[in-house]
Amino acid sequence: MIDQRSTRLMQIGGVDKQVTAMMERRRLRQERMTERQDEEKRRKLNVEHTASSEVLSESDKEESDSEDECVVDEWKDVSLPEEDTSDNNLTPIPTVALEADRYGVSNRAAAAICTAALIDYGIVTPDDRTNVVDHHKVWRARQKVRKSLKEEPIAEEDIQAIFFDGRKDMTLVKQRIEDKWYGTKQVEDHYVLVGEPRTNYLSHLTVERGTGAAIANGLYEAMKEMEITDKIVAVGADSTAVNTGRKGGAVHLLECKLRRPLHWFVCSLHLNELPFRHLCHKLIGPTQSPNLWKGPIGKLLSSCEHLPVSKMGFQAINDDNSLPDIDFDDISCDQAYLYSLNIIL
Repeated sequence: MIDQRSTRLMQIGGVDKQVTAMMERRRLRQERMTERQDEEKRRKLNVEHTASSEVLSESDKEESDSEDECVVDEWKDVSLPEEDTSDNNLTPIPTVALEADRYGVSNRAAAAICTAALIDYGIVTPDDRTNVVDHHKVWRARQKVRKSLKEEPIAEEDIQAIFFDGRKDMTLVKQRIEDKWYGTKQVEDHYVLVGEPRTNYLSHLTVERGTGAAIANGLYEAMKEMEITDKIVAVGADSTAVNTGRKGGAVHLLECKLRRPLHWFVCSLHLNELPFRHLCHKLIGPTQSPNLWKGPIGKLLSSCEHLPVSKMGFQAINDDNSLPDIDFDDISCDQAYLYSLNIIL
């Protein structure tokens, strides 16, 4: 009141353009939605009108009410013709579903690969497309295979050992902030349990922290839930420190919970990899330039082609002195590949 009777500084502001544009967009969306609903209603009415017209035209052909009743009775007795399924692909594809789940392939990718393979084998042609696989078929096969695997009974009395392995996955989770839920991603440790013999999938678990204690607790709770704690005599895992540590390793802590020792099946590839890694790091050294390293061997790699071959320690491979015959079953794939390259060169 004082402002109105004196300086009159208070006044109504102008139009808020941002809010006005938002309201206009909302109004347009509502109008489009209303038009779409009206169009759908008109389409349904047209379909019903067409169907009723066909029924009326059929009834107009009859001459009397008694004949109409006979026609109605005939329609009740006559069964509809069976659907022609000669053009439908009804071949089950459980193996495709298993491999798609194993390698994490999407339904569309799996369907495209299957159809491409059938085209290459000449099963699918431009004139015969009966065996074309679409993503809906792959999805149905996946659901069926997963259901059958879940319902397949596991002979728990035969389980004598458990093997576990895990990895860190970027997982989509929901987080509540105040009164709203938000989707976010976070790294989680996922572990899979397999029973031996017969390599049966048992369960999977998620641990909050990838420590030996957390892994041992998760394994023990899963074993208790399956009631196989008294049957396990062996455990298998990778030879990482978190699994095989003598104090804080998951296997040792699991033995403490079971109160008895277990036989360890430990993957020795890590034992071969880590010492070789440290040896290469020592001899080759850190990077000094794009084509040079600081180690004693790394410094010589840039000029290795011009270094003389030691007559005492090496023998040149030529036609007179070829490689000996080696059984490929006794060596690794990398060694066999290197052997084949030396033969070619």
